[in-house]
Amino acid sequence: MQLFAQQVAQSLQIFHLQGILKSRFVTMAVTREIAEIQSEHSIAVHPYPPKLAKIVAKAFFKELTQAGFGTHQVIEIANEVLN
Repeated sequence: MQLFAQQVAQSLQIFHLQGILKSRFVTMAVTREIAEIQSEHSIAVHPYPPKLAKIVAKAFFKELTQAGFGTHQVIEIANEVLN
């Protein structure tokens, strides 16, 4: 009997928590939290585009060569990405 009462209590608690999660307040709070996290981790774009392009190209080349791609393969991949 005690086990049955415990199961019923857990079911009621789950039902109540599901109702809370569906509430508009929680939705707004989660949306606000995600926006704050994204603004904290936003990347500042360098104002000089040619320098930014060079930085991105070097990082792209480095990542692909570390992954085992050869120079010609990196060039082919870059062409595909740019097209």
